[in-house]
Amino acid sequence: MRAVTQHEFNHIVAVVGTLSPEQMRRLRHELDAKLAMATRTPAGTSLGSLGAMRDAADELDQIVE
Repeated sequence: MRAVTQHEFNHIVAVVGTLSPEQMRRLRHELDAKLAMATRTPAGTSLGSLGAMRDAADELDQIVE
């Protein structure tokens, strides 16, 4: 997998800024699911602040809106 260039990243951020609130919620849900799959840890280990963010879904939705 290749790294995203700064130009590509800026384009993604610009496009995300044009999404409707519903589209942002759907995107966030999909990204949360992908992040959860990528950060699976063995039982008894902690994800630190990343893990804490999972419990704050409503607050994050408010921030996005």
